[in-house]
Amino acid sequence: MKDITVIIAAAGESKRLKAKVHKPYLTISGKPVLLHSIRTFSRIPSVQEIIIAVNPKDRKRAQSLIHSIKVVPARLTGRQFGQVRLVTGGATRQESVANGLKAVSPNSHIVLIHDAARPFVTRSDVIRLIKAVRRTGAAILAIPVVDTIKRVSQTERQLIIEETITPRKSLWAAQTPQGFKKEILIKALSHPDTKCRDATDDSFMVEMMGYPVTVVKGSEKNIKITAPADLSRRF
Repeated sequence: MKDITVIIAAAGESKRLKAKVHKPYLTISGKPVLLHSIRTFSRIPSVQEIIIAVNPKDRKRAQSLIHSIKVVPARLTGRQFGQVRLVTGGATRQESVANGLKAVSPNSHIVLIHDAARPFVTRSDVIRLIKAVRRTGAAILAIPVVDTIKRVSQTERQLIIEETITPRKSLWAAQTPQGFKKEILIKALSHPDTKCRDATDDSFMVEMMGYPVTVVKGSEKNIKITAPADLSRRF
């Protein structure tokens, strides 16, 4: 049953990386970061379409990328990439997701939202996430926090520890993709409490509605590209 849409958030400015091009179009193993995620999702039979929310500055670059992958032989990809489409991203993550949601096929029942800067997500993790979403309505990939976490405040001259957050065993680091039944995500994006908050991930908006979100253990390999050294990693 092909009833899943993937929205890839690729509209960020990549300010921390300080590269000449935005993160989705830098290369890992000779291929653009964005292409790795597209290939992973395209190999999942229940995914019927991939919608990429792009920065307006990158639209031509993204169109060229999609054009190049449409002609990749099916024997290399599992199937053709004709289901990949672009929408214009917004100034915030919520706006980009909302723009992507407007373009979702009426036949889709589940929406997965993924960061373009996470090229190392595995097909097996995505499939386990999808199973959880079908069962519960909302789920995310995450991994247990292994470091001691400090809450810190900044004075004029230094950083000061305010609190050590314990117990650590209850802390998990959120990853993407994050998946939701379509109607739940629509309600979350239109909820009054989410419109005035700058959510750093999509599950936060669903949580604010009071809807329970299931955690599916992900992989430590599913990092978000933030530094130049991350681009030298291998699958």
